[in-house]
Amino acid sequence: MRNPAPLLFVVILFISGSAAAADGYAGLGGGVSRADASSLEDGYASRSPAAFRTSSHSDGKDGAWKAFGGWQVHPLLALELSYSDFGEQRFGYSATEPSGSIHFRSGVTAEARRRVTGWGLDAVGRWPLGNSFSWLGSLGATRARVKLDSSGIRAAQVIGYPSTEPFRTGSAETNDWVAHVALGAEWLPAPKWALRFTYDYLGKAGSAFSTGAGEDDFRTGRSAQQSVFLAVARSF
Repeated sequence: MRNPAPLLFVVILFISGSAAAADGYAGLGGGVSRADASSLEDGYASRSPAAFRTSSHSDGKDGAWKAFGGWQVHPLLALELSYSDFGEQRFGYSATEPSGSIHFRSGVTAEARRRVTGWGLDAVGRWPLGNSFSWLGSLGATRARVKLDSSGIRAAQVIGYPSTEPFRTGSAETNDWVAHVALGAEWLPAPKWALRFTYDYLGKAGSAFSTGAGEDDFRTGRSAQQSVFLAVARSF
């Protein structure tokens, strides 16, 4: 889903309408997410056996955000629905392709962007420490969407005449269920308001797949997501 805002609005309205049957709440948070970039680098090298990789780069960190709503079905237990955007991981390389001729030389530069989003359903346990502070722990599953986009340029020079052409350009995605675990704390600064700080672990999402761009495809592997979020929530 490219724009989850309309569905999130419906979810929040449904939660507020259900508050008579159980204590409902909704919240929004932001933070940082990290994937193990080294486990995603399958596909860095050019498929040409003569290619020589001159440089590579990877970045497994990005900003993240989540929106959530829940039902406090028991003072110590809630059921929670959430949508999370864990940001992008970026990796790429540059390489040369020797031709054996001093009149011809070429090089390639390719980059891939891997984005992880997902809808989650969790059971959230609460362990109060006094009237305004609680430990939190949640366990559930997330329908994770992993989207891979790749692009690149092959530059060639023949007797002083440069030229470029697209290289390794394509996209692909997977959707599957993965486990989700979170630990954190909650503070109640005012009636009906709460601040949360959580560490979230999302199991290895996606699979080893490529952009499907044929001979010039770009492959990547699987990685878990580790995130920290600071969120504000309001009960109804």
